[in-house]
Amino acid sequence: MHVEFFADTDLLRAHFEGLARRAHDIEIAVAWAGNPEEGVQELLWRMRRKVRKLAVGCALYNTNPDFLERWQGQPGFRVVLDTTEVFHPKLYLFRVGGEVHLFVGSSNLTGGGFDKNREANILVRGGDAGPIADAAAYIDARHREATKPQGKTWAAWLASYRAGWQKKQSSARSIEARGAYLSRIGEKTQGLGGWSFAEYFERLKTGNPSTNLTLTDWLELLENVRQHWATAGWSIERMSAQHRRLVAGTGRDAGLFGSVGLGYFNHAVISQPAPIDRALRCIPREGPVETRHWIEFERVYSAAFQKAATGTASRLLCLWRPDVFFSANSGSVPEIAERFGLPRSSLRTWSGYWEAVKWVKQRPWARATQPQGKLAERCWHGRVALLDVLMYAP
Repeated sequence: MHVEFFADTDLLRAHFEGLARRAHDIEIAVAWAGNPEEGVQELLWRMRRKVRKLAVGCALYNTNPDFLERWQGQPGFRVVLDTTEVFHPKLYLFRVGGEVHLFVGSSNLTGGGFDKNREANILVRGGDAGPIADAAAYIDARHREATKPQGKTWAAWLASYRAGWQKKQSSARSIEARGAYLSRIGEKTQGLGGWSFAEYFERLKTGNPSTNLTLTDWLELLENVRQHWATAGWSIERMSAQHRRLVAGTGRDAGLFGSVGLGYFNHAVISQPAPIDRALRCIPREGPVETRHWIEFERVYSAAFQKAATGTASRLLCLWRPDVFFSANSGSVPEIAERFGLPRSSLRTWSGYWEAVKWVKQRPWARATQPQGKLAERCWHGRVALLDVLMYAP
C-alpha cells in the first residue's frame, strides 16, 4: 500500500483531475459540493458516466443547490437531507485498472476545497482490501442511507433548501464578513450548544431572567395543555372552547410559549381547528421528526392558511412535540437569534426555523437520556420547548 500527503491544493487538484480521467469507476461521499460549473465539480460532471456512487450532504446550507439540481437525474446520485449529526466525510475513491486510489482529508467538493483553502489530504493507493475496502464499504453504506432525489417531496425540499441557501449567501457578502459571522456563531452558541442536560437543567431552575415567572409556570402550562389535549384524543377539534383557548395562548398565561395572537389564527384554533389537526398529524407524536415530516407539515399548514407563518406554527408545534420544537415568538426571537448566532429573519422562515430545530436536536442536552428526579424528568420531557424559559422577554 502506497501513501502520499497533499498540502498543496494545486497538486491535489491536478492529481484528482488525472485520476478522474483515468478511472473507470468513481465513488464519493462528501459533506458539501459547490458550483457545478467550476473546478473539479465541472470535471466530475463531464466524467459523470463513471460516477457509480455520489452521496452529498447539505448541512448548514453549504452545498450549492445548482449542484443538486444538475445531478438529480443521475442514477448514482444521493443526497443526505437530514441527520442528527452533521454529515461530514470527504472520501473520493477511484478505481483504475486493478488499483484503487483513495483521497481522504479535509477537502470538500468545492472551489475552496480544491483551490482556495488551506487543506490537508492523503492519497492511499493499493488493492481493494484493508482500510481501502473499509472506506469503500463506508461510502456504500452512506450512499444506501441517503435519499434518491425524485418526486414531489424532493422538488419541494429542493425549493425550500434553495431559499435558505440564498438567504445565507446574502448574509455573508465577503470573506471578512463570513469570518466574523462564524466567529459570532461560535461565541454565542458555545454555552447553549455544549451544555449537558444537567447544566441546562440548572439554568432552567433559575427561572426567567426578564420576568418574575418561575420554571414551574412554564411546566404547569405545558403539562396542563397536553393533559387536555391527550384527553381529547390529541385533537384540538374535540377540545372544549375553553381548552382551545389554552392551546391558542390567549388566557392569563399569554406569552409563555408564544401565542397565536387575537386575530386570524386565534379564530382558526378556537372555531375552525380541523386544518390545524391535519397539519399537526404530519409530525409524529413519538420518535424522530425528519425532514420529510417537516415538508409535509409545511405543505398542509400553508395550504390551509394563506397567512401561515412559523411564529404561530411554532407555538402549536412546541406544545405538540415539546421534546423537538421551540417557540419562535416575538418575545423570544431576539434572544434566540442572539444565542444561535442567526439573523432574526431566518427564524421567521420555514427553512430557517427547521434548520434551527435540527441544530437544537444535535445539542447534548437535547439528546440526553431521561434523567432521575421528578423535576428533572418533567423538564426532560419538555426540554426543547422549555428553551422559552431562558429566551422569553416580554
